[in-house]
Amino acid sequence: MKLLKSLPMGGRHLLDLLVVIVGILVAFQLDTWNQDRGHRKLLTAHYEGLSAEMVANRAQLEQATRGVERQRALVDSILSMVGAQSEDVAAFNNYTFRLLRIDFPYIKRNAYQTLVTSGDVRLIKDYERKDQIISLYEFYDYVEIADKLHLESFQEYFFPYVMAHQDMHRGTPPDLSTYRDRAYSNTIATLRYHLTVRLSRYHKCLELLDDVAQSDWVTTPTDEAAPPPATKPATVE
Repeated sequence: MKLLKSLPMGGRHLLDLLVVIVGILVAFQLDTWNQDRGHRKLLTAHYEGLSAEMVANRAQLEQATRGVERQRALVDSILSMVGAQSEDVAAFNNYTFRLLRIDFPYIKRNAYQTLVTSGDVRLIKDYERKDQIISLYEFYDYVEIADKLHLESFQEYFFPYVMAHQDMHRGTPPDLSTYRDRAYSNTIATLRYHLTVRLSRYHKCLELLDDVAQSDWVTTPTDEAAPPPATKPATVE
């Protein structure tokens, strides 16, 4: 107190101003630290949601892969029979009916859409991490394009041919000429092409999921920013 009184009036005013400035800076740092911590918690929640979504999508893709492999095996059997001029109408009929089952994976995007539409994606400052997440969901689109093309071919060529030539009510095999027709073999070959493309993209997507699953934000779903020290809050990540 005596020291303060010994200061000239201008010095005391300057000291008071410095005390106010330091108080403002400390308050600002505390606010920034709290905001940073809130952002880290928010990103952690997003990472956990994305990780759970990856698990669900992987299960869907694995199931779809097994289904496509079964369908392609049926197609290969039919094409082999066509090439060998087989007269086993019952087998043709059985395999053709089994090809009517067509399934596609349901790719979830809720967690990713929440991250993007909320604007919280801006909080991810690690470029490689952000690019990895975006690339994964873009590849899902690439997978679904193959599914869509297969479905369109199925609806435009295979299903109409089956409806026109197969006995959908009793399941009685049609005449052998139905399976000797060039339109039939071309339709089956087209199915094989689409099944092969789908299978290739499923495998690539599963490989990508394996790579992403090794990332630190999946194994330890926290933001890349470490908690700031008490004296100097870190920049928001």
